[in-house]
Amino acid sequence: MRDHGPVVTLPPMMEYGLQSGKAADYDGTDPGSLPNQSVSIASSPSPSSLIVVRSAHHLGAPGSLLLWGAVGAAALLLALVFTLGWGMWPVLVFALLELFGLALCLLALRRMSRYREVIRIEGDRVRLERGYGRPEIVVEFTRYWTRTVRTALPGGGGERTRLWLTEKQRGCEIGACLSEEERGALARRLTVLLGPTVYAPDRRWPD
Repeated sequence: MRDHGPVVTLPPMMEYGLQSGKAADYDGTDPGSLPNQSVSIASSPSPSSLIVVRSAHHLGAPGSLLLWGAVGAAALLLALVFTLGWGMWPVLVFALLELFGLALCLLALRRMSRYREVIRIEGDRVRLERGYGRPEIVVEFTRYWTRTVRTALPGGGGERTRLWLTEKQRGCEIGACLSEEERGALARRLTVLLGPTVYAPDRRWPD
């Protein structure tokens, strides 16, 4: 375990730093129960830092089951009334199909809630890990050449942007699951750690 400096928490969508200054392995779970407080990052960043970006738009397993159960009970009750009272059995079939579709949607949202982007800054290296429950894509940059770049989102009227970690001619998008305000907060934190963020509205890298 390495010491990665102070804990910084910006609810609800982003977590910066580590619990008690200790590194947490990225295994698809949150990096510890971070305290509900914000600690400013010093103007001179520590040699090692960790940023975890995650989406908080999910109900969690209990909430998903509760929603599915409530909708299912109401739909099946109504379908049984029509089926037993008037013999309209297709209503029951459609109710079951609706419940199946709702279950698929909740499972998809559950998978999205496990998405993480982990940015590790250690010494002269910047390492980006992202994936659902585990690092599926790992990209490493040289810290000296790494820059944070914001580009304009096509069709966004100049008000919506994308955020990239770049090194010379290659780049990797980060923070796509965040709101515009949260993406700006992430850019400001990276500015402290990596230097000024560049705004290049027309610049593009392969997705």
